[in-house]
Amino acid sequence: MSDIRLNKINHRGCSQIAINSSFEKNIIEQIKTIPNVKWSKTHRCWYVKESANMINRIYNTLKGYASIDYSNLKTNLKQDLRQSKHTLSETNHKTLSAFTQKIKLKNYSTHTLKTYQNCFTVFLLYAQHISKTVGYVEKEEIEIFMMRWKEKKNPSASYQNQMINAIKFYYEQVEEKNRQVYNLYEGKKAKAVAESDFQKRSHQTYRKHQKFKA
Repeated sequence: MSDIRLNKINHRGCSQIAINSSFEKNIIEQIKTIPNVKWSKTHRCWYVKESANMINRIYNTLKGYASIDYSNLKTNLKQDLRQSKHTLSETNHKTLSAFTQKIKLKNYSTHTLKTYQNCFTVFLLYAQHISKTVGYVEKEEIEIFMMRWKEKKNPSASYQNQMINAIKFYYEQVEEKNRQVYNLYEGKKAKAVAESDFQKRSHQTYRKHQKFKA
């Protein structure tokens, strides 16, 4: 029976499961049945987005065709989770630095700067936990983060707004993406965040200029 080795690789901005195998036709055909699996010319292997469920899916799909070694992958996952709980990666340190610089350019107060830094650091750690570069975190994942964070920390309504506004500031001001409205769930009720702090400040500044001209 052939051997298949599963490893972790960083490819296209996020963590992937690399499937290293022989080129036997029956094994390749089985690998192709794995949802969203792709071939990497760079790494010379098949790969699929990393998740605990996907590891099980790969194993169940290929177990009758080859001997599967995923011990290294499990070790990497455990190490990454332990590290990501407390320490920002080098990439995320750079992201936080760019985030901070943008806030300073907008002339936000020292208090707002520190609050946004603290909030965004928590979000960056979450991105690490789900093995994603922050720029690739999707809207639904941000909403899940907010829901779990609120359940765990039970923050005040004011601090919840600061958290989502810090996240919105990054995507809309640093990455210059289109404005998003996030559904923040509180029990059975849904609350839409329609405007972040920096947008409100912009409107206020505009109104002040209009009054000054008048």
